Amino acid sequence: MTTEAPPSAPEWLPRFEEALESGDPLGASDTLRKSGVNGWVRKDQSPGP
Repeated sequence: MTTEAPPSAPEWLPRFEEALESGDPLGASDTLRKSGVNGWVRKDQSPGP
């Protein structure tokens, strides 16, 4: 398994993954917050069945 992000990955992703792997969830959270991304975990916005 490689820790390198794919070429299409945002620039903050390697820092985020590095913080998680080093056991620093607060650092990972801070990296995600500073990236301006509104989070990955959100309610599905797709229409119902």
